[in-house]
Amino acid sequence: IPSASYQCQVKEEEKKWSANLTLPWELFGGYPGEGGCFRFQIYRKKNQTNEVLALTPLDLNSNYENKFDYDPETFLEAYLGGEAGVEYANCACVILPSGIMHWQRPATLQWPSSVCRKKILELQKSQEKTTEANLADRIVTLQSWQDVLILEGADFFPNSRCENSFPKVDPWVQRRLCNEALRRKDMREACLVLDELLSYYKTFTAWWYADGTLGNADEDNWDEFALLQEVKEGENGVLLIFLTDGKEVSATLLPQERGARFYVGKEGDYKSTAVPFRLLLSKEEATVETKHSRITIRSGKNWEIRIDQKFVLSKENLRLYRNGGRFAFDIRQQLLPDEMVYGFGERFDAVNQRGKVLTLWQRDAFEGCGCSIGNQSYKNVSFFHSTAGYALFINSFYRIRVDAGKVYEGLRISTMGDKTDFTVFTGTVQENMEGYTLLTGKPLLPPDWVFEPWAGGGVGRWMDGPTGDVVKEMEGVLNRFRNLDIPHSGLYAEGAGWRFGDRYHKEEPYQIADFAHQRGIRVFSWQFSHIDEEEAASYLPDCPREELPITRTPGYGGKRKLPSEIDFSHPRAMELLEAQWKDRMDAGMDGTMVDFGEITPDEALFFDGRRGDEMHNAYAVEYTKAYRQLFTKYRGEDHVLYSRSASAGTQHYACQFGGDQLSGFRGLTYSINGGVTAGASGLPFWGVDAGGYDGLCDEES
Repeated sequence: IPSASYQCQVKEEEKKWSANLTLPWELFGGYPGEGGCFRFQIYRKKNQTNEVLALTPLDLNSNYENKFDYDPETFLEAYLGGEAGVEYANCACVILPSGIMHWQRPATLQWPSSVCRKKILELQKSQEKTTEANLADRIVTLQSWQDVLILEGADFFPNSRCENSFPKVDPWVQRRLCNEALRRKDMREACLVLDELLSYYKTFTAWWYADGTLGNADEDNWDEFALLQEVKEGENGVLLIFLTDGKEVSATLLPQERGARFYVGKEGDYKSTAVPFRLLLSKEEATVETKHSRITIRSGKNWEIRIDQKFVLSKENLRLYRNGGRFAFDIRQQLLPDEMVYGFGERFDAVNQRGKVLTLWQRDAFEGCGCSIGNQSYKNVSFFHSTAGYALFINSFYRIRVDAGKVYEGLRISTMGDKTDFTVFTGTVQENMEGYTLLTGKPLLPPDWVFEPWAGGGVGRWMDGPTGDVVKEMEGVLNRFRNLDIPHSGLYAEGAGWRFGDRYHKEEPYQIADFAHQRGIRVFSWQFSHIDEEEAASYLPDCPREELPITRTPGYGGKRKLPSEIDFSHPRAMELLEAQWKDRMDAGMDGTMVDFGEITPDEALFFDGRRGDEMHNAYAVEYTKAYRQLFTKYRGEDHVLYSRSASAGTQHYACQFGGDQLSGFRGLTYSINGGVTAGASGLPFWGVDAGGYDGLCDEES
């Protein structure tokens, strides 16, 4: 507080004097408000303290350092004098003692009741504007709408704006604007602010869910497989002819070593063939037998396919969505009372996902983990295990919603896109993992030295060190480790030779690699997936701009410009990657973090015709595959790649890195959960920062 804010006026009178001291209200953490109240400002900085419960848990204004100075939503209304006490209001919309209506957000995310979900669905369809009469009710409903979207894996953090093209409306800003209007008693403005947020939630929800409604609740337009008309042997497996919405639909059942693969029409990204089988046809049912599996098929209206008595397909649990240009399929299974489900990639919030709704959609999970949400993931893998004795792989990279007994009473998996393809594995966990990786790729085994401890740090550690010299800072750490006799095999040298704005020192990777190699230490670099047209053109000066091997988002320029990445489906992609890495390869880098890869926009167009809505999750595979090809060419097998993003198949090309976690027990918990679930999802070689990446430790941690 500047000294000019303090004032002292001395008044002299006969035989006495008085002093009037003026102190700034900031000194008391508040200011006088309407109706005689005093507004105290309260802060608990969640991403620094690892608290589960905080008064403003999801407001970025109080979670990010550069937005920490002033947030009017963190003021409490208090009154001086009278009997001390606290007034509680368990509602998103309250009337303060001063008489002002106020929109407060709950300290924890709240799952909406079935009644509230119904109100959200009705509001999504409604064209009625917000009025003073329905304002309070809509505030409550919109807060529940925000909460349920976040609890189902969506978010409104800054990086999410890259995933879609429609203009972003920040829920925290809208709540603040609404409250400011309410404090002015400007109900008209408050209603307009609410309508803007309502319109955004409608657009976002229609984009996020397979059928465009909260929780995929458009029951009238999901088509069941009404009748299984015919079962016969096909060229590659068993051919099934269904009647769906009055039309014949062909499906293929491919018997596997232990289990079966089922697909309708367009196949998924990973192909397999049937193992030798015998098809026995009778009037009542068909039986498919392999060396280790037995599949029974009952035709007719009450058709049923039972795979080793562990997994059932039927008229009741398999549906297609083909409406308004949208495509999806939905599969359901019963959940036994004590059944657990685990896998789905790297899950930070829990190992067992029973009782949760999760969305398999790549995200820069740092923001979510920093706010203690934990249900976002860098690594979404559409493969999981059930303790009922089976594993399931959804052969699709489109967005997938999994309700593991939270809203739906059983297990419900809704997959967007035009690929209906999945494989059921019915062996032991080890046998199921063997079958899954046989289909998607065996994990690579890195060199022995990869399993030893490493030194290193992020670019801020080196650039902000006391010397201000990246290379000297790195050399100092290596010397310190050696003097303290701390064994390590590698140095993560993020920032050496980094292009950051106008900063680029070509000599840095050569200097640190030479220093480390003389001491028997490997050196690893850093790279992320984004590259703009100017940078790409600087590496390939002979290539016409329109032919550069980068993703395109036509129609989205200026302030709405969406990020571009190397398009690894392009024939010149490896040429661009090699040019980008020439100096570091010449310097002798022994590996790299393959960072990001989770923000491919829906509208991105790839050379091979695929779009970003499919490539958003699939990009991690193409990304790591290209880096594996690059490093194998120059380093053979003596290198390490560790990727932050991953999806089905990434295990074949790179190890995995657990991303940016808080430095505290919550970050440690998230890391352990993430490593266990990543391993269960076919990603066996995984590591994370030993002390976390960001945040201040408390005394205990």
